[in-house]
Amino acid sequence: MKYIIYILILFFSININAQSSEKIELLNSDKLVNGPKNSDYWICSGNVSFKHNKTIIKCDSSHHYMKNNKMIAFGNIRI
Repeated sequence: MKYIIYILILFFSININAQSSEKIELLNSDKLVNGPKNSDYWICSGNVSFKHNKTIIKCDSSHHYMKNNKMIAFGNIRI
Protein backbone atom coordinates (compact mmCIF):
# COMPACT_ATOMS: atom_id res chain seq x y z
CA MET A 1 0.00 0.00 0.00
CA LYS A 2 2.84 2.37 0.85
CA TYR A 3 4.43 1.86 -2.59
CA ILE A 4 1.17 2.63 -4.37
CA ILE A 5 0.90 5.96 -2.54
CA TYR A 6 4.49 6.86 -3.53
CA ILE A 7 3.80 6.00 -7.17
CA LEU A 8 0.61 8.12 -7.17
CA ILE A 9 2.44 11.10 -5.64
CA LEU A 10 5.18 10.79 -8.27
CA PHE A 11 2.61 10.53 -11.08
CA PHE A 12 0.68 13.63 -9.99
CA SER A 13 3.82 15.73 -9.47
CA ILE A 14 4.93 15.00 -13.05
CA ASN A 15 1.56 16.11 -14.48
CA ILE A 16 1.62 19.44 -12.62
CA ASN A 17 4.61 20.62 -14.71
CA ALA A 18 3.06 19.53 -18.02
CA GLN A 19 1.86 23.00 -19.05
CA SER A 20 2.48 24.34 -22.53
CA SER A 21 5.85 26.01 -23.01
CA GLU A 22 4.85 27.95 -26.16
CA LYS A 23 6.17 31.51 -26.24
CA ILE A 24 3.82 34.47 -25.88
CA GLU A 25 4.15 36.47 -29.10
CA LEU A 26 3.62 40.24 -29.19
CA LEU A 27 1.65 41.03 -32.35
CA ASN A 28 0.99 44.77 -31.98
CA SER A 29 1.60 47.69 -29.65
CA ASP A 30 1.40 51.43 -30.35
CA LYS A 31 4.06 52.18 -27.73
CA LEU A 32 6.73 49.89 -26.31
CA VAL A 33 8.89 51.02 -23.38
CA ASN A 34 11.35 49.09 -21.22
CA GLY A 35 10.23 48.92 -17.58
CA PRO A 36 11.97 50.78 -14.74
CA LYS A 37 15.75 50.48 -14.44
CA ASN A 38 16.99 46.90 -13.93
CA SER A 39 13.57 45.40 -14.68
CA ASP A 40 12.95 42.40 -16.89
CA TYR A 41 9.69 43.45 -18.54
CA TRP A 42 8.37 45.68 -21.32
CA ILE A 43 5.46 48.11 -20.91
CA CYS A 44 3.19 47.85 -23.95
CA SER A 45 0.42 50.41 -24.43
CA GLY A 46 -2.20 51.30 -27.04
CA ASN A 47 -3.94 48.58 -29.09
CA VAL A 48 -1.85 45.76 -27.63
CA SER A 49 -2.36 42.25 -28.96
CA PHE A 50 -0.63 38.99 -28.06
CA LYS A 51 -0.82 35.46 -29.41
CA HIS A 52 -0.37 32.31 -27.32
CA ASN A 53 -0.93 29.01 -29.11
CA LYS A 54 -4.07 29.75 -31.16
CA THR A 55 -5.47 32.36 -28.75
CA ILE A 56 -5.36 36.10 -29.52
CA ILE A 57 -5.46 38.44 -26.49
CA LYS A 58 -6.12 42.16 -26.98
CA CYS A 59 -5.90 44.83 -24.27
CA ASP A 60 -5.24 48.52 -23.65
CA SER A 61 -1.84 47.99 -21.99
CA SER A 62 0.29 45.20 -20.57
CA HIS A 63 3.53 44.21 -18.92
CA HIS A 64 5.36 41.55 -20.92
CA TYR A 65 7.91 39.44 -19.03
CA MET A 66 9.82 37.84 -21.89
CA LYS A 67 12.28 35.81 -19.79
CA ASN A 68 9.50 34.18 -17.77
CA ASN A 69 7.08 33.95 -20.73
CA LYS A 70 4.36 35.84 -18.81
CA MET A 71 2.08 38.73 -19.64
CA ILE A 72 -0.15 40.87 -17.41
CA ALA A 73 -2.96 42.64 -19.27
CA PHE A 74 -4.68 45.87 -18.16
CA GLY A 75 -7.70 47.83 -19.34
CA ASN A 76 -10.25 46.58 -21.85
CA ILE A 77 -9.21 42.91 -22.20
CA ARG A 78 -10.61 40.81 -25.05
CA ILE A 79 -9.81 37.14 -25.61
